[in-house]
Amino acid sequence: MSRYKHLTTEERKSIAELFYQGYSVRKISYSLGRSPSTISRELRRNSTPVVTNQVIYHPEAATAVYKERRKRCVRKPVLSDPELHHMVHFALGHLYWSPEQICERFRLEGRFSIGTSTIYRALETGYHRNSLKPLLRRKYKTFGKASKKRRKCFEKNISERPKEAEERTEPGHFEGDTIIGHGHKSCIVTLVDRYSRFLIGGKCDSKRTEDVNPVIIREMSKLSKKMRSTITFDQGPEFSQPNMLEKELSLAVYFANAHSPWERGTNENTYQRPSSAVLL
Repeated sequence: MSRYKHLTTEERKSIAELFYQGYSVRKISYSLGRSPSTISRELRRNSTPVVTNQVIYHPEAATAVYKERRKRCVRKPVLSDPELHHMVHFALGHLYWSPEQICERFRLEGRFSIGTSTIYRALETGYHRNSLKPLLRRKYKTFGKASKKRRKCFEKNISERPKEAEERTEPGHFEGDTIIGHGHKSCIVTLVDRYSRFLIGGKCDSKRTEDVNPVIIREMSKLSKKMRSTITFDQGPEFSQPNMLEKELSLAVYFANAHSPWERGTNENTYQRPSSAVLL
């Protein structure tokens, strides 16, 4: 943050007094404890020229000029130009263009110079928020939205997983996920062993926990206890009852970090092969 402070009226009076006494810019700046460039800029911008190489500096007049200039230093409201606002409104609401398309078209036509951040700022916090934001063809996450607290059921983090699971040194450590069917009318649970890449799948009626958990228990129960040690899921609501799985299957359930699919790369990158998949 800048610590610079604008000159006060009293400082301007001192500048005028020392200036008319013949002090140089550097001597004036030393006397006031200011930068020489500050004094030089003040005399150049707020003095009244009379004849060549002669100026008149009035502290009161300089203060008035300064205040008038400060009024024009205020940032204008976003999209305050009526014509620009109308064109952006038309492009969003009738042509269904994105802010990126709008800015690029304006640039090519050479009519307006506007950035995408200007439009997004108007949509989110500007004074055209209510009139423009509903026109976006694709809704987006609002800025400054508070992050959700980590749910207690997902507290068993993937970082606590055994070394054998991380290094793939033994079978029995699975990664699980769900695949949603067309129209959200069906769901398939997938379980992939990290060591052998063996895939188990089971169909359930919906993505609800009460439908997903029985399928996982049913399919994993077909394996011997030595072949089931851990399962790692994402933080989807369908996996929000890990205690039931741990109790019924005698294994440990872990959860990857939110929005981190690469932490379960074995499951994410597995595709079904006839020789390595069982779908029941």
